[in-house]
Amino acid sequence: AHFNTSADLRNRIAALFKMCDLDGSGAVSYLELAAGLRRLKLRPPMHLSREDFDVITRNGALCDGRGELDLPRFQAAVRAQLKAFVHRQVAHTLATTDASSPQHTTLTVMSRLLAAADRIHRRVAAAAAARARSSYWTPC
Repeated sequence: AHFNTSADLRNRIAALFKMCDLDGSGAVSYLELAAGLRRLKLRPPMHLSREDFDVITRNGALCDGRGELDLPRFQAAVRAQLKAFVHRQVAHTLATTDASSPQHTTLTVMSRLLAAADRIHRRVAAAAAARARSSYWTPC
């Protein structure tokens, strides 16, 4: 699927979530996600194993106490998978492209930009987490 903006991607992920939330609980379990992906009727069909679900959910770290993904966690999981896919595709294409070609130069720049964006994101997330932790502490 192609998306044009972050909002477009968010809306498409939300639509997928709604389609997978078979019981309407506002959360998607492994079984619901596996069934929802089968309902997409993709060619070739997509089969989600329990191990795949564990990878997608970072061994359950993204799941709630019932082992399910609510919409914000589902959004995070899908975005993380898309990001990993882009990294793999860029790395593969770099490895198979002639180093003297303009495409190789462009992909090298993209790879470095992705790495820099990841570093910035990690720093921002760490700073936000530190602020959140410090806001819980109040002096006596």
